Amino acid sequence: RDLIVTGVQTCALPIWQRVALGRLLVQNPQIIICDEYTANIDIRTAQLIQEMMRTRFADRTRLVITHELYNTKGAHKILVIDQGHIVQSGTHQQLVSVPGIYHSMWESQRLDQID
Repeated sequence: RDLIVTGVQTCALPIWQRVALGRLLVQNPQIIICDEYTANIDIRTAQLIQEMMRTRFADRTRLVITHELYNTKGAHKILVIDQGHIVQSGTHQQLVSVPGIYHSMWESQRLDQID
């Protein structure tokens, strides 16, 4: 039942992301771990993937690991980790409204324009 793909060096990263998302849809797990799942994808495609995740997996536990903070806006809880330690936690609105790593990253990525 597992999908086994060999020749990692010859496959482009977006193809692996598509394979992973396809497996996610087929396997329909209760807990979803996404590690940089929108990396190297254009913003429009990333928004479509996010919408699919919000609607299709709304009742699932999702752990999202990302440096692209537009992925965090709808999260119930965000943990900011620096050098292996949790240095901030809260919702997007809470974290963006106080000085700290999250606020600095949000400002540097100019994300207020992305919904």
